[in-house]
Amino acid sequence: MRPLFLMHAEVAGNLQSLLLLEDLRRAFVTHAANPKTGEGRGRLQGVPASTERVTGGIPGVEDREVVLLRTEPEAQLLAVIESRHLLAVSRAVVGALAVEALAVPDAAHVAVLGASADASQQLKTLRLVRSLESVRVWDEDITRSQELAQRLHQEMGISAAATLSVEEAVRRAEIVLCCSATANRRLWATQLVERAHVNVLAESLTDLGPLGSAPWEGLRIIYEDPALAEAHGSPSLGQVLAAPPDAERLGEKTAFIGQGLPFQDLVAAWLLYEVLRDDEDVRRLPEDA
Repeated sequence: MRPLFLMHAEVAGNLQSLLLLEDLRRAFVTHAANPKTGEGRGRLQGVPASTERVTGGIPGVEDREVVLLRTEPEAQLLAVIESRHLLAVSRAVVGALAVEALAVPDAAHVAVLGASADASQQLKTLRLVRSLESVRVWDEDITRSQELAQRLHQEMGISAAATLSVEEAVRRAEIVLCCSATANRRLWATQLVERAHVNVLAESLTDLGPLGSAPWEGLRIIYEDPALAEAHGSPSLGQVLAAPPDAERLGEKTAFIGQGLPFQDLVAAWLLYEVLRDDEDVRRLPEDA
């Protein structure tokens, strides 16, 4: 069978966040117990495939980044998937998992710091794990803050407003989404309410600001990467998800540091493949590709 060719429309129409939430929850626990890595490819125990991100070289893709899904160990190509929306959804679902595990159960007020392209996706996905009442948006560009707040109010039907400062944005927030490198560097733990949780989804450690220094003192930091967690003497998200709920921990201020691990690409790509592989109407690569 020819490999699937899944661009934005196919990904957006078929990658369901609720199903991905369940799959990624199990995957984090599996990965924490047996982290499979190598050459930047996404691998996970129990999944008979791997993923790799590449740019160009695929007919019809031009210079866009795609995720290649291949069988393991034969390396037979199963699907070519445009990565932008797949990664955005996966990242937002990981953030929701962190909130589910670390934020207090009645958390309803959110601060969005940084009106980035991913901010709306992250906030909407939180509704899978928490009932939200209000959101306050801060960005260096007040116009962007206002535009995002208006869009969120219209699309989600909740109270949403722009603020002029980080302090104002987080004043009531039990959940804080840091959606830009600038936001990460402007937030101080002392600005947070008791029991607040912060999600920091960054591309690299250089985007995270001065972790462990004065601005972050008082935060219990949970890392996505088990190796990074071990290096800092902290638990990983997979370990937290695998452990029984700890009522005492819910009184702490916490932060989740996520950079995106390759196995997450695999979980999302495999979910799409299982949904669409027998669909005769889905686009596929030509025989001579």
